[in-house]
Amino acid sequence: MIEVKQISKREIVLKFKEKVTPEEIENETKDILTGPCKTVSIDCSEVYTLDHTILGKLYMLKLDLSIRHKNLIITGCSKRILNVLKMIRFDNLVQIIPEAPRRWTNESIP
Repeated sequence: MIEVKQISKREIVLKFKEKVTPEEIENETKDILTGPCKTVSIDCSEVYTLDHTILGKLYMLKLDLSIRHKNLIITGCSKRILNVLKMIRFDNLVQIIPEAPRRWTNESIP
């Protein structure tokens, strides 16, 4: 499951829940790719692990966003996920912020 939070006209957060699927990622990002949003942030704070299909889908999303001059940020990673991302050198492709910024929490969104 993915929860979508519009932070501003230029920034959107996709909060991944434990059982996210590649199909959900594709469905949720279709409109984002063509919309005005310039930054897409993936909040992984509720995810225990990312399997190869999710990592592949994130890589393809990064490519699609880059073509459109948009940014992808991965945030809220556990140490386990952060280590996996670094091991496959995903941190060289995508900005990774280990902790989710406070402004992305439910309390800060009206």
